[in-house]
Amino acid sequence: MAEAAIKEKPAAAEERELTDGFNLIIDALKLNGLTTIYGVPGIPITDFGRMAQAAGIRVLSFRHEQNAGYAASIAGFLTKKPGVCLTVSAPGFLNGLTALAHATAGRKVYAAVLNAGVTHFGGYHELSWRDFEAMLQTNVIGIVRMTTAILPHLEKNSPGGGIMLVSSMAGITPLPYQAAYSGTKAFIISFGCAMSHELHDKDLSITIYAPGGVATEMTAGEKFNALRRWLMPVDAAARDGVDAFRRRKYVHVPGVTNKLGAVLWRVLPQRMVTSQVAASYRRALELAKKA
Repeated sequence: MAEAAIKEKPAAAEERELTDGFNLIIDALKLNGLTTIYGVPGIPITDFGRMAQAAGIRVLSFRHEQNAGYAASIAGFLTKKPGVCLTVSAPGFLNGLTALAHATAGRKVYAAVLNAGVTHFGGYHELSWRDFEAMLQTNVIGIVRMTTAILPHLEKNSPGGGIMLVSSMAGITPLPYQAAYSGTKAFIISFGCAMSHELHDKDLSITIYAPGGVATEMTAGEKFNALRRWLMPVDAAARDGVDAFRRRKYVHVPGVTNKLGAVLWRVLPQRMVTSQVAASYRRALELAKKA
């Protein structure tokens, strides 16, 4: 009787296994037979390096990104597989651009996805100037420098190519308690839209992708616990972004909830909408303090 009462759950009823961006990258590398990464460790990729090593991938560290980039380039030429160079964002990434240029010399690059972002969830006064400057370097300066560096290459060598700039819903609807982050993402939207019109006579496109919260390591802290049900799975966000890029969308907001939020921001009093967002974020921070 007891045995008859116990039934296996059908596969469709089982909970979907959760993952994150680091594990998705590691799985992709292993599926493509890539077993070595060259790079310079540092926040926020230190954990990724440890996870890659635990998964059986060899991580070779260098003292400068340019050397790591050249090593990855040489490995790619010798093995006929992509060489993987891992750097931190902003200045660290820019240090590796020379090696990247040499590695891709004579090869066409048709597209680039520029996705860099760090946030601060809390009161504006809790964000130090050093952290704010690091946020600007990553979220704004790094994106602008990469865009202006890549566009001439695409124009000269890859007609029909394009760039996708990853912004956020935070750039469309202001986020209290993420004020600085919200401002940097609003910059990306304005910058990308303006640039796309400057390229009106070029066979190039710029797509601005503005997802809401995504379930990545950036939103893994306790402060986001009360907001977790609103976070988009990272694989769904990636697929939606790639599809928008292929369709050469102008500004793309994924998901019904996010689209509704963008519409409400335009048609309802903006002070009221922002006030509701502020109340939700304030509750999330209060619950995190009590936990």
